[in-house]
Amino acid sequence: MSVEFVYLPCKLPVGPFGLFRKSVAELTDADRVFLEETDGFRDGLMTMPSERSEGYVLAARKYLGLSYLNFGDALNELRKGRRPIRRAGWNGAGQFVTIIYAGNALATVDGNRYPMQDTLGLKNAQGNMQPGWVPSQGDLFAEDWEVV
Repeated sequence: MSVEFVYLPCKLPVGPFGLFRKSVAELTDADRVFLEETDGFRDGLMTMPSERSEGYVLAARKYLGLSYLNFGDALNELRKGRRPIRRAGWNGAGQFVTIIYAGNALATVDGNRYPMQDTLGLKNAQGNMQPGWVPSQGDLFAEDWEVV
């Protein structure tokens, strides 16, 4: 059985992207690169997005020329050990969010030392790391996150 159609991401008026059906005969080089990067074909059949690799959303955004991420995608990139993340709209120069891993900081109370658990930290505009950063509602729903 040969593949006649594939499903590629397309920009939507609401939300980051959807899918459209395209004939294999009409594929461009960019289409083929996207399909290769996302493991778009498996055993000669086109796979649907829910079955694709974890990097599908990022590859789709790149394919569509969308440079920004939502918070969930940005957090996934951060958790995979990539560079820090930030909002494009933040006012403070050089601000970013990163993971402060357990063991990198300790609390000492009455001579007892207590290790921290993994936490998000914000490098603020003053150049200091602020552990325990929690995103605001605006941060959670923003679509202007980027990997630094």
